[in-house]
Amino acid sequence: MDALIREGRLDQAAEMLVSLERELSTATIIGSTRISDVLANRVELAKEGIRHNAITALQEVLVVRVDDGLAQLSVSTGTRKLEQGSYTQSLFAALDTLGAQDEALAAYSAHFVKSFISPVLASPAISLATHSADMSTRRFEVRRDGLATHVSSTADVCAIVVDAFVFANQALLPDYPASDSSEKAGRLASLWAPESISTVAKMVVERCLLRSIPTTRHELEELRRTTDVLLEFESRLFALGSVSASDISNRPIHTAVSRLDDLFIERRCDHAQSRARELAEDTSFALFELERHEVWSLDFVREKVGDSGCGISPLLAEACEKAVASASGGASADLVYPKCSISRSMHRLVSEAYALVNEATLSSDVSASSCLLLGSARQTFDLYGALYLTLHRAQLTKIPALAW
Repeated sequence: MDALIREGRLDQAAEMLVSLERELSTATIIGSTRISDVLANRVELAKEGIRHNAITALQEVLVVRVDDGLAQLSVSTGTRKLEQGSYTQSLFAALDTLGAQDEALAAYSAHFVKSFISPVLASPAISLATHSADMSTRRFEVRRDGLATHVSSTADVCAIVVDAFVFANQALLPDYPASDSSEKAGRLASLWAPESISTVAKMVVERCLLRSIPTTRHELEELRRTTDVLLEFESRLFALGSVSASDISNRPIHTAVSRLDDLFIERRCDHAQSRARELAEDTSFALFELERHEVWSLDFVREKVGDSGCGISPLLAEACEKAVASASGGASADLVYPKCSISRSMHRLVSEAYALVNEATLSSDVSASSCLLLGSARQTFDLYGALYLTLHRAQLTKIPALAW
């Protein structure tokens, strides 16, 4: 057995141990004697040793080197008694015999994702440097630029990740077909743990989608054009693991894409609150001259919010009509603000609130998103008022007119 292990024939060593274990369990001569217990314990220790060595050997087949500027994968050229393809097949066969193949693949997948995929995705700009298919010099290199002013496109990121997985597959079993065939998809399906595949999908969607949620509709439509690339990437990634493509709960990219509009609304509201905080913290106390008298009538409000004929506009107009009538004592439907100077930060805050209201009117009905936008518009004033009075209390005490 020691000779088999030294030669790298772990599959035959594992089969020998399993056969010996079977013989011990059926032997009637030694029965349940102390000798039987000692032998069974030694067989179990030997099986654990082979299992550990096989898992470690699998991880060592693929050499990972990561530094500040380069992430590299290469095939180990260690002293093996067998050709690499036969050696890795021997490792898989040994693990299968010992019932530890799932454990080994989970460990290999987690090691690969943590040591290579994660550092690559953490870099803003990545590009493929080398992809050599020659077995004697096989390597896969990705340039990493942590100080780059530009960010790699979604298509480039997805292509590099998929190519890295394919390279790792062929490092384990070099006889895998290089083309995207159904045979290849079937044979690769057992190499990667579903948990690791899902983890990579989450990392990619975090980098390429969730961190890029914009605050304007125009930018949202530009981002939406990249979703097809992400969905295709997720399908190809799932082909590498035993994750069912029909299981929506395990498809983080599909889930994020389906919620893109909701994520945009949440991002838009968060941006408005951040903007309100910035305006409240402004210490310039700059003034803004109103160019004309503003008559707050229903027509004025409709002009400001944009009456698109959707369900929320009539409700908003009705609320404004009641507010105007209440402010004017019910005598008139118009409330006139005279031409004057106001705080530039307050003027910008009102513009931000109008933008949220306009966004709400784009909904075809009174949805949760519309309510969220309108609530956020109100909260911008609450936040601004609370912060402004607290941060500038000393200045306002000396010059009350700054409160405008």
